[in-house]
Amino acid sequence: MRKSVIQIFPLVIGVLFVFFTLAGCGQQGPAEKAGSQLDATVNKWQGEVNKAREDIKNAREQIQKWEERLEKARAEEREALQQLDQAKRERQQALEEMKKAIQPQQQPQQQSDPQPESQPEQPPGQLEQQPISPNQQGSFTGKK
Repeated sequence: MRKSVIQIFPLVIGVLFVFFTLAGCGQQGPAEKAGSQLDATVNKWQGEVNKAREDIKNAREQIQKWEERLEKARAEEREALQQLDQAKRERQQALEEMKKAIQPQQQPQQQSDPQPESQPEQPPGQLEQQPISPNQQGSFTGKK
């Protein structure tokens, strides 16, 4: 009998071990509860991190688009400034040509029609006044 008890004893211990192990699986212990809460928190934060990564990616794309637009605007500004400089040079050249065209016309008039310095210049449209001699004074009234 002793041999039979020794042979049955490990079998009974094994059955009891399996029974208590399976009975404990139905309930969560404090470590299992903390582990499941930790898993839930990690999953939540992982979702938040993924969302933040996506937001950063979208922001980078927007920044790149704005940089492209800014570079295009700067290029347009440089082109407009160049056109303004060109227009300024053309205007200055046209003014110089106009001055050259006007100067030859003014010089012959001044040389061919000099005014005596003693007489003041008459306004256009007025007759020149000449002094009347004593002999001419009576001619207007009919007496001599």
